[in-house]
Amino acid sequence: MKRIIAVLLLISLLFSLSAETITHSSFNYKYESYDEEEFPLWTIELRRAETIFFGSLVFTVPISSLALGLMSNQGIINFENNTQSALVTLSSAAGLSLVVSAVDWILGKME
Repeated sequence: MKRIIAVLLLISLLFSLSAETITHSSFNYKYESYDEEEFPLWTIELRRAETIFFGSLVFTVPISSLALGLMSNQGIINFENNTQSALVTLSSAAGLSLVVSAVDWILGKME
């Protein structure tokens, strides 16, 4: 089985070495920027909220994990298993990220 995989990898490597490089000129592709009126304002705001929500998950997951771990060690909350702990951690992180997105949206409306 390992020999078959090695042969397949070698064949794919040989095909990739002999492949042509695709350039933009071969597609006749011309970039056109978006007009200001092309998308409604609510889609732009939704895109910003989405970006902030998923971007803030990088910070809220460790914060939620740390906070729930400290509360679990102090006996404030108890989890039955690791799955429940992970679900509570991820849902609290998502809630915090939602709050961050909502605060950004509210601050944007206030300006």
